[in-house]
Amino acid sequence: MIRSLAVLVLLSGIAAPAASSPSPALPAVGVTGEPAVFSAAGLDADRKRAIDENRVHVVYATATWCPPCKQMKKTTWVDESVVEWLDANAVVTPLDVDRFQTEARRFRVRAMPTTMIFRGSTELSRNVGYQDPASFRGWLESSTGRGMPTGGADTAPASRASVQDKMVQAQDAVNAGRLDEAAETYAWLWDHMRQDRAADELRRDGMAKQIAALVDKHEAARAPFAERRDRMGSTLPPIDADDGTLLDWLTLNGVLDENNLTVDWVGRAIGDRKSLAFMRKHQRMLRPMLTEAGEWADAATIVNNPFAAARLELMELKKSQRGTGATGLDGPTLGALADLYAIAHTIDRAGFAERVSSLVLRTEDTPEVRRALVGRAIEAGYTKPSLAELISEDGSDEAQALRAELDG
Repeated sequence: MIRSLAVLVLLSGIAAPAASSPSPALPAVGVTGEPAVFSAAGLDADRKRAIDENRVHVVYATATWCPPCKQMKKTTWVDESVVEWLDANAVVTPLDVDRFQTEARRFRVRAMPTTMIFRGSTELSRNVGYQDPASFRGWLESSTGRGMPTGGADTAPASRASVQDKMVQAQDAVNAGRLDEAAETYAWLWDHMRQDRAADELRRDGMAKQIAALVDKHEAARAPFAERRDRMGSTLPPIDADDGTLLDWLTLNGVLDENNLTVDWVGRAIGDRKSLAFMRKHQRMLRPMLTEAGEWADAATIVNNPFAAARLELMELKKSQRGTGATGLDGPTLGALADLYAIAHTIDRAGFAERVSSLVLRTEDTPEVRRALVGRAIEAGYTKPSLAELISEDGSDEAQALRAELDG
């Protein structure tokens, strides 16, 4: 049953696998309690209509037993402002996860309600949990670039209309295989979307993932983004640059699959007070790059207090699970917490390691969680036999292998 699965929060820009057979039709519009914006045609027909009419495809994963799903149907899905936006820009497919479990697994639904936005086969964004009407319309607009507020005549509404048109053009070009055109259009968007705060956040998140997928598929698409990154400094951006410039540089390193430049920059600049302050402010972005590269000492320096960082990770997880009924740790959060446990051993003060492990195990105490903590600490180079206490009652082959590494 889908009900028993934990939340898995996904990022924009991930393409949903193509269906192997036509999806069954979903409940008809007009059934009591079903909002009028819900389509009755089924997933495949709705996706085709969205493509044909140049709309986005919104898939709403729901369940009859889900309280926040019911609340959204009573409030958000019938709100006049939301309905106006959906009527103009989207095709909406409700997906009952108990009736259509194959489709729910295909879309990697882990909790309800989950709302996903697609353009063609490309996922632009997803949101897990209840959303009130204002938040929901804001998310729809920022995720698609359609309907961003112009803010009056003095804020260049024509330019923002151009941004919306260009976003549609870029995705259309990708879907049609016109990859050089897509790269050129995304480069224009990269330069112009800093005009709007919501659009700027979308640029570094969902759109950056779409660009990275394009660069991975089409080598020629690297050039315009490498050029923009290198204008900021190919190995070291200005220390006195504003946060936006540095964040752009970091993001483009990721787009170009060159996070090694970010890791090198951290190593060079970490002794500078202003640079370290920036790194600590954005440690959730930098920490995975450093730990993946094995730079545990630098990760420990920018984290400084792994217990506080672990509490923040759990707070963010609980926020994402609010109203969904999901509990426990998801994969990305467990990975972050295991990193922080290893970093705590690197710092080796203030009882951080014990405090982090206690915090994690109060949230979810399973053999898998304990092995994840121990395994990451070993990868960080901490191999004291006392670490084996965490897995002392675990008789699995994985635990035995970990104990053997500690004994060795």
